[in-house]
Amino acid sequence: MTRKFIGYTLAAFVLAAITFGIAYAHPSFIRSDPPANTTLAESPPTVTVWFDEAIEPDYGLVAVYDTQGQRVDNFNTQYIAGNEPSLVATLPPLPQGSYVVTWRVLSTVDGHAVGGAFAFGVGVPPDLAAASAANAQANVEPDLTTNLIRWLSLLGQAVLVGALVFRLLIWFPVVETFRWNVSTEAVRVEQKRWLTVLADGLVGALIIGTLGAMYVQARVTGVYFWELFSTRWGVIWLVRLSVTLTAAVMMEGLLLAERPRRILFGLGLGAMMLATTTLTSHSAAKPGLIGPLADFGHLVSTAVWAGGLVMLTLTLVSLRVVSAETRGRLTTEIVTRFSGLAAASVGLIVVSGLLLSSVQVPSWAGLLLTPYGQTLMVKLLIVAVAFGFGVYNSFSIRNRFFFSVSRNPVSIGLEATVVTLALFAAAMLADLAPATSVTIGDEGALTLSAPLGQLTLNGEVRPAKLGSNVFTFTTTQNGEAVRALQIKLTFEPVGGGLASELVLTETPDGTYTATGAPFQRAGAWQMFATLTTPEGATHYAPFSLNIGPDNVIRLAGQPLPLNVRAVGWLNQHGRSALTGLILLLVAGWGWTAWRVFPGQRAASWWWWLAGLWLAAVIWFFVALR
Repeated sequence: MTRKFIGYTLAAFVLAAITFGIAYAHPSFIRSDPPANTTLAESPPTVTVWFDEAIEPDYGLVAVYDTQGQRVDNFNTQYIAGNEPSLVATLPPLPQGSYVVTWRVLSTVDGHAVGGAFAFGVGVPPDLAAASAANAQANVEPDLTTNLIRWLSLLGQAVLVGALVFRLLIWFPVVETFRWNVSTEAVRVEQKRWLTVLADGLVGALIIGTLGAMYVQARVTGVYFWELFSTRWGVIWLVRLSVTLTAAVMMEGLLLAERPRRILFGLGLGAMMLATTTLTSHSAAKPGLIGPLADFGHLVSTAVWAGGLVMLTLTLVSLRVVSAETRGRLTTEIVTRFSGLAAASVGLIVVSGLLLSSVQVPSWAGLLLTPYGQTLMVKLLIVAVAFGFGVYNSFSIRNRFFFSVSRNPVSIGLEATVVTLALFAAAMLADLAPATSVTIGDEGALTLSAPLGQLTLNGEVRPAKLGSNVFTFTTTQNGEAVRALQIKLTFEPVGGGLASELVLTETPDGTYTATGAPFQRAGAWQMFATLTTPEGATHYAPFSLNIGPDNVIRLAGQPLPLNVRAVGWLNQHGRSALTGLILLLVAGWGWTAWRVFPGQRAASWWWWLAGLWLAAVIWFFVALR
């Protein structure tokens, strides 16, 4: 019965995995018809929204609302498949006014619900402030509950795999190296006691993480949980549930196993859990095998490090039942072996992480100016701190007295704790849209003002970002609005390029407005406002503008935020800086291996292998990027 159950589980896993090479995650808005932030002369018959990634056909929605918040489309959203799938909603003839389009889709891979909004106008400029408010409400932001559930799932998977690898590659060889007697046999008994506690904790973490994922998914997507079983995410979740339950039933036997065959079976279960995480991750968002394989390698290497640290801490605590001399010899051997394995794991983490980051965060602006990139930097900082603890603990091997004091398990436990914090950051990243799916730059408005003799020209550019904008101007004299004017805007890129013009239209409330996309690239621009009065007098108002690396339009000379200035510097020098950082890291890696493991080939070759992995990244970023 058990073999049949495992066979069915493997078959379901294979079926779920077959499609990962053509699956996507976090669908991104490409374009729409009518285009966002535009003014139309007449009502469009339909609204169409295109996406760059696959979406669940039965869960897409496009809705159109007027300024009163009333839905005005025909409630008939249709899905159109293709390389760029789209959603279409038909419209009745719309009267003059501004309208907001909201859309919401469900990712085929990770099951995330993604939404957005934009505005268009019929005979009048669109209300971009209303569109911005609707956009803020379209996405359900991940909360602490969601992050904790994902963290428990990742933590349980990582500790299970890492603990089994530690038993197989570290503990069993140490047992074979040292002769065991009555006193050292007490270590087995003490270790068994701790492993039993660990098994109970892993069962709880894995079950809560797996069942909680279904709860979070149903809550975020707004559908009944049984409806999710018809989605790809739901099929993979069922596979994960079956593997998790199998591992939970056998957990204590897996951790306490004395035979490599059972350990390997447990590693197979753990690898399947990690694979289901990969199949519902951002890395499945690109065709081919490189992204998913890099993500799977990233998860496995993180598990070896994180779970191994937990096992190392428990093992060092268990050694307290033997004499100080025996404890020193055993600890030196165990920590030496694990340090080499951990170094290789960290090397693979760095290499696979850089590969994944180059896909999910393809620009320096995405790294410094998006929530995904900023969270990734926090994760990298946490990993660096954890690695610092690891180097410190490895250097301490040379001081035998270190192992006779109580702070040894504590310092390694601190390293394990910091690594679990990195896993929490990874859980947060899973709920954030990649930098490729986020528009750089904040929604806002640029306010302009210029005196024209007795007249004052006031204007606003919204959303003040690269692309289509709404330009709204008013003219006053002695505080009173001036009517019947002609206002034309001319746009010229500094340094050469094609100029363009926009003619503003007077509205009943005395404002002059136009919609257009005159800014087509970042850099310095000159905008000239030409104002002609009914008497034929002409006034000119020049405005010097600058579009920074964050795509935001600002007045020339306005100071840029620090992170935006950093993006500008990295755009020029980032590749050289990254190459130098990798070279420095490889050199430091080799020096550390030489100092920590002089003459100990069995441990140091892991460090050198990790250094070669890091060196390979230089070739990738310099030769291929």
